[in-house]
Amino acid sequence: MRLFISSLVVGSIVFSATQIHAQVPVRNDARPDINTMGRGEIRVAPDRATVLVSIETHASTAAAASSANSQITNATIKAVKAAAGPQDLVTTQSFSVTPDYQKGKPSGFGARNTIRAELRDIARLGPVIDASLTAGATQISQVQFTSSTASEVRKRALKLAVAEARADAETLADAAGGSVGRLLSVSTGPSNISNSRLATAMVMGGVARAAGYSEPPPIIPDDLTISTLATTRWEFIPRRNP
Repeated sequence: MRLFISSLVVGSIVFSATQIHAQVPVRNDARPDINTMGRGEIRVAPDRATVLVSIETHASTAAAASSANSQITNATIKAVKAAAGPQDLVTTQSFSVTPDYQKGKPSGFGARNTIRAELRDIARLGPVIDASLTAGATQISQVQFTSSTASEVRKRALKLAVAEARADAETLADAAGGSVGRLLSVSTGPSNISNSRLATAMVMGGVARAAGYSEPPPIIPDDLTISTLATTRWEFIPRRNP
């Protein structure tokens, strides 16, 4: 597993102000605080993939379009399961039958079904695509990559974000003539998993077969970037004059 670590932090120092009004005493115990935000980011190679396989059929009646779609879908599911691993999950994601139109006039019906295959080994991705197209699927609508270590990597990124937020707070405190005191609050939000070159395949089955498609397509995913934020608030302790 390849890991590349980087971080980015932004911060600000906020001094609490006491407003003086008539008959309101001035508080001398109010202390300023420092607010910082740290960002932890880790890159990791994906080891899992999810592929969406679509089957589309057309006929003069809704029943005929649905029946033809069911036959191809069943054959495709069988082929995908044979190419996938024993722990991979193969399900149907969506099914619809809608009227077809040509030049604004009804011309029959179209049936569409989508198979979702969640693969624990991305090495099986090419064979699964090959098997589904050979079985009659009309389109590979999407391929997405994930990592089985995403949860653990997120925790590491979160620690990095907090550490950078504290380092930034210490820099701000020193520049303002003081030091960092107690941690007053810390929070985080949803993490983000992104791929700068996320694979999205739009392979048409009929075109592939007509061109003599006979081997799995090469798909090489880019690393995933897992990032998270930490928002912190620290007590600011001014330096005492000698």
